[in-house]
Amino acid sequence: MTTCKLRIIVLVLAGAMSFCAGCRPAAPSGAMKAKSSSTTSTAATEHPSKPPLPRSDFVGSHVCVECHREITESYFEHPMGRSSATLHEARRIEDYIEHPAYNTRDGRRYYVEERDAHIWHHEECPASTGEPLYDQAVEMELSIGSGRRGRSYGYQRGDRFFQSPIGWYSSKSQWDMSPGYVPGIHQRFDRLLSDRCLYCHVGRLNHGSVPDTFDKNHPIAEAAIGCERCHGPAAAHVERYRNPTTFAGLDPIVNPIKLAAVRRDAVCHQCHMQASKRIARYGRQSQDFRPGDRLSDVWVVLNGSLDDRQAVTQSGQMLSSRCYLESGGKLGCVSCHNPHALPKGNPADHFDARCAQCHGATSGTCSLPLADRTDQTCIGCHMPRFPTSDIPHTALTDHRILRRRDTVSRVLPPRQDSARAAPRSDLFDEGEPAIPEWEVRRAQALVLRRDRNLGKTPQEIRRAMDALRSLEPMLSDDPEVFEMLAWLASRQSDGPAVERNATKTLELAPGRHEALELLSQAFYARRAWSECEAVCRQLLALDEGNPSYHATLADLLFKQERLTDGIEAAERSLALDPTQRGVRQRLVEAYLQNGNTLRAQAHQAIVDRLPPPPRPR
Repeated sequence: MTTCKLRIIVLVLAGAMSFCAGCRPAAPSGAMKAKSSSTTSTAATEHPSKPPLPRSDFVGSHVCVECHREITESYFEHPMGRSSATLHEARRIEDYIEHPAYNTRDGRRYYVEERDAHIWHHEECPASTGEPLYDQAVEMELSIGSGRRGRSYGYQRGDRFFQSPIGWYSSKSQWDMSPGYVPGIHQRFDRLLSDRCLYCHVGRLNHGSVPDTFDKNHPIAEAAIGCERCHGPAAAHVERYRNPTTFAGLDPIVNPIKLAAVRRDAVCHQCHMQASKRIARYGRQSQDFRPGDRLSDVWVVLNGSLDDRQAVTQSGQMLSSRCYLESGGKLGCVSCHNPHALPKGNPADHFDARCAQCHGATSGTCSLPLADRTDQTCIGCHMPRFPTSDIPHTALTDHRILRRRDTVSRVLPPRQDSARAAPRSDLFDEGEPAIPEWEVRRAQALVLRRDRNLGKTPQEIRRAMDALRSLEPMLSDDPEVFEMLAWLASRQSDGPAVERNATKTLELAPGRHEALELLSQAFYARRAWSECEAVCRQLLALDEGNPSYHATLADLLFKQERLTDGIEAAERSLALDPTQRGVRQRLVEAYLQNGNTLRAQAHQAIVDRLPPPPRPR
C-alpha cells in the first residue's frame, strides 16, 4: 500500500543468506568503492560525468528454480515472494460476496465487484431517492501486497500507475480506505503510484523515459520481489552453470551475507529506510541500485525521524539500537531474519533464540521479577508491536530494541572509524568515499518539494533557489534541477522564471508531466489561453484519462468562447471524476447559455446534493 507498505514489512529485503550454495562471493568491497567514487572529487565548478549504467542482464526468478527449487519454493511462500501480482494471478483473500463494501462518514460508499473475471472498484454517492448521484467504476489490474496484512490495488492509465482509494485489511477481514487516504480528503482514483512506491513492492518494472512512467504495453517485467533484487542480475551466473566448459570470467552473483556490513545492510535498507528522505544522485535512478552497492552510490539519504511509528522504518530504527551500535557491524537484518522463509512454529521463540546468540545465558533471566514483566518473551518487552501512523488496522514491530519501553532512543548513523571526522547529523553517512558537497546541496534543495512534512516557508524557498542556482552552471543537463527551479519560481509567483525553467526541463526530458503542468499554470496566469491550451493537449496526449486535464481544457475553451467544445471537454471530465462541483456549475452556465435548460437542471440537481468535494492532501 502506498504507501507504500503493508506486506513485506517483517522480513523483506533483509539481505540474503546463501541463496546459491557454492557461488562465488561478490567483488571485493574495495573494487566497489572505486566504482562509487567517480564523482567524489568533482570540483564545484566542473561538470560531473554521469555514472555508467548498471548491469541489467536479468533472467527472472523462474530461471532460478532450475537449480534452487527447494529454496525458491520456500521463498515464494514468503511475503516478499508474494509482494505484488497482477490481479488475475493473485491468491484470492478478499471478500467480494458477503461484505464487499465500505461506507465512509461523509456519505460515500466504496464497493468491489467481480464481473466477467475482471475486478472493478466503485465509488458511489447515494441520494435520498435511493438512486446514486453517481457511481464511478475503475477496473483494477495490480495487487500490491502479499495479503499477510492486507493489499492495495492499482491500475495503469497511459504510462503511469494510480491507486484505488480502498484496500483489503486481512487482520479485520474488511475493506477500508487505503493507507494515506482520509475519507473526503483524498485524490480518489487519481493518486499516483510513483516509482518510489512501486520500487519496494514490485519486482522489476520496464521504466519509461521520464520518472514515474512505464512501458504502456509491458510495464511489469516481474511482479513480485525476485531473487535478483538481493543477489543481482543472474544471466552470467546461469551461463556459468549451464555451460561450465565455455564460461569465461567471474561469476557476478552476490551473496549479501558475505559483503562488508555497510553493503550487506544496504540490500535491506534500499526498501526499509523509507522514513529517511532519499534523493537519487545526479544521473541516477532508483532502479540503478544493485546488491553490493552502498545506498550512497545511488541516493543521497537525508536523515529523517527514524523513530516515527510509520511503516518501513525498521532499518532506521535498528541503526539507532544499542545492540547494533555495540556490535561493530556484526548485527544486521540477516542476524535475525531469514529472507527465504518465515520462522516455523512460534515466531517469538525463533527471535528469542536470536537474542540468546549474543546475550548467552543471561537471556534466560530477566532483570525484572516475573510479576512485573509485561511479556514472557524478549521481543515482547524490548521490541513491542505498535499501531502504525499511516496504515489502518495494522501493527508493526519496534526495531529500536529499547531496554525499557519508555526509553528514548537516539538515531545514529553507522559506526565510523575513529580517525574520521564526526559524521554529519543531517546525512546518512556510510563512510568513505564521501558524497560530494554539491550532491548534498542538490538533494537538500530537491527534497523540499518531495517531503510533505517540510514547511515551505519563504526563507526555505529562497535557500533552495540559491542552492540550485549556484549549481546550475555545472548541472546544465540535469532536468531535476530545472524542474525544481520552475516549481520554486511558482511558489514565488515568478511566471517568467517558471516558463524559462519548465521549458528548459522539457528540452532536456520531453514528456515530463510535472514540468508541463507548471508551464500550463504559468501560461494560464498570464492569460495566454492558446499557449496554455497547446500544453494542456500535450498533457492529454500523455494521460487522456486525467479528469483535471479535461477540466482545464474545458475552462480554456470557454474562455475562448468555444462553447460547444468546452461543453464536450467538461462532460468528459465529469465522466472521469463525477465529484467536481466547479465543473458541474460551469456546465450549468454553459447549457443555459446555449439554451439547453434540461441539461442545466440535471447538473444543478446533482450540485445541490453533492457532499463537500475531496481535497488533495
